Amino acid sequence: MCLKHLLVVSLLFCLTVSVSAEDSSWEHLSDGSQGQVMEFEGVGGVKIPAYIRKPAGDGPFPAVVMLHGGRYGKEATVGMGRGVRSPMADFIKEGWAIFSIDYRPSDKMLLPIEIDDSVLAVKALRAMPFIDSKRLGLLGGSHGANVSSRLASRLDVVGAVLCAPAAIDLIEVKKAVTAGKEPVVQILKRMIADMEKSAGHRWRRSPRSRLNLITARR
Repeated sequence: MCLKHLLVVSLLFCLTVSVSAEDSSWEHLSDGSQGQVMEFEGVGGVKIPAYIRKPAGDGPFPAVVMLHGGRYGKEATVGMGRGVRSPMADFIKEGWAIFSIDYRPSDKMLLPIEIDDSVLAVKALRAMPFIDSKRLGLLGGSHGANVSSRLASRLDVVGAVLCAPAAIDLIEVKKAVTAGKEPVVQILKRMIADMEKSAGHRWRRSPRSRLNLITARR
């Protein structure tokens, strides 16, 4: 066998292995969709977990960016992306791809940099060849809803669904805390305290049962 023939055979073998490796990285889910665990680069090149899932077919598919409600956690991100119940199953059934994204590794939540990270995630999604970059939506719950509410003003999306975004209006949350009629998770109380400390003000209930802003320090 001549050297030229050996080179051609070797090249074909390498291309076959490359294609097979790429194909095998996609999981085949029970509803006929395909998914893949991946990462995107946040601000400063930080690697952040994500899961991309697409319906059967070639696309291009419209896509929904999904953010879970907890703190940083790859398992939660991948689990939501792989989910076979509503609303994930509904999106796939209607021909939408799902991009479940996480937050940068941290023991804190609702960091301003999360918004910038998520903008970069959407940029990475739009660059995927099987995605219709002009038809993107947002869906987030709690922590994810808070991030999505900020993304909606910075991205060109077709729609957004915000589920229980309590941290959007901390003043209203403080009213609920002061009234004592609604249970409020501890992290919101800490956020209110941090807000009052950073602003140099605190909120209290007046004799007329309304919250008034008073100056804590001049």
